[in-house]
Amino acid sequence: MLDIPGRRIIKTIPVGGEPHFIITGPYAPPGVPTPRHTATSSLNITLLVSTIVLTIAALVVIFWLIWKQRKRRSRRHSEPAELSIDK
Repeated sequence: MLDIPGRRIIKTIPVGGEPHFIITGPYAPPGVPTPRHTATSSLNITLLVSTIVLTIAALVVIFWLIWKQRKRRSRRHSEPAELSIDK
């Protein structure tokens, strides 16, 4: 760690590899540009659209299965019941 105002090394931390520098502290220096993430906004839109499409598809499948089951039940109840007379 480097004390910039004091211009001295405070502590050395082994991290492996060959790091060039690490900026630490509560605030970044004023000269360092902040990264802009433009790709995440298009990713969020894609994720939102795919979630909506999958939700609608799941609801369509659920309603289709319910409709099919009710249709089968109504067909079973509309057939005349066979009466058996015990002798």
